[in-house]
Amino acid sequence: MAKLIRKSSQFCAFECYSERGILSYFLFRYLPFGGNLNIFINSLSFPKNYDNPFTHQKISNPVFFSELELGKKGFGSPDGAIFF
Repeated sequence: MAKLIRKSSQFCAFECYSERGILSYFLFRYLPFGGNLNIFINSLSFPKNYDNPFTHQKISNPVFFSELELGKKGFGSPDGAIFF
């Protein structure tokens, strides 16, 4: 049986039956609005303390993807992606 998962953020709460549900909600109902995408991109951290190359970049016309199939090598089948 599916379990309802609740994740709270500073701005809202997500309640979904799987991590994919949470990701889909985040990608399509939260990130595209207001300055949420810029806040998210600016909060990224990288290994070995590399600087975030996207800090303070103005992102225009982003494209949000869910359930991609990129082949068996490389990235495989990510649950979501953002192209900008």
